[in-house]
Amino acid sequence: MELNKPIAQHLYKSIRSLPHLMPKLSWMTGSDARTAKEREETTEFHSALRAEARQRILKLIYKKPMTSAQIASVLGLSRSVVGNHMDILQEAGIVRRVEIPREEKEYVKEKYYTVAFPIIFESDRKKLDEMAKAIGNQVSSILKEEIPRAREVYRSTKVASLGWDFEKVYPYVESRIRYFSSYDLESALGRRPVWIIGFELTEEEVNQYSRMTADGNAE
Repeated sequence: MELNKPIAQHLYKSIRSLPHLMPKLSWMTGSDARTAKEREETTEFHSALRAEARQRILKLIYKKPMTSAQIASVLGLSRSVVGNHMDILQEAGIVRRVEIPREEKEYVKEKYYTVAFPIIFESDRKKLDEMAKAIGNQVSSILKEEIPRAREVYRSTKVASLGWDFEKVYPYVESRIRYFSSYDLESALGRRPVWIIGFELTEEEVNQYSRMTADGNAE
């Protein structure tokens, strides 16, 4: 499996700034903002994710809840700086407080934090990828069957009369197929204006990234 270029670039920036912590966590985000308020929330959400320090925090707490003091100690930041970052991440709904058994706390009033989004662990990726591949193959078969009809409809359009091939316009058609199918899924799964899902990189992906950095190809 080749390492996705955006993931590689994302990893490179993180590892370069924090070489003693190999980040296995990456994430994907999406938004479907339809109102002014949702667009504002989406902007705040992505702004909260943009800061490198906050990305480093997420990579620390996704497996094990930590306190601000613990995070500050590992990252070499002041507690006040970490506290400010945690406030921003909480406000954006990216991290949340969790309760830890009292006997595990060094101090009773310690507050522990973890990510507030689902994590697809490496052990889960194969199962989910196999399922997604099976669905993708079914969708691909349907599209192949519908291509002749799509070409017929396309021949009656103005853009076709201007000499543009169907292949040049197909990316637009595909995007509209995704758009309309997503509305059918909304009724079954619900809609979220903005979302984030984390996933662990496989050892193969991490090793491939390491080779890229060693060769100087991750710039």
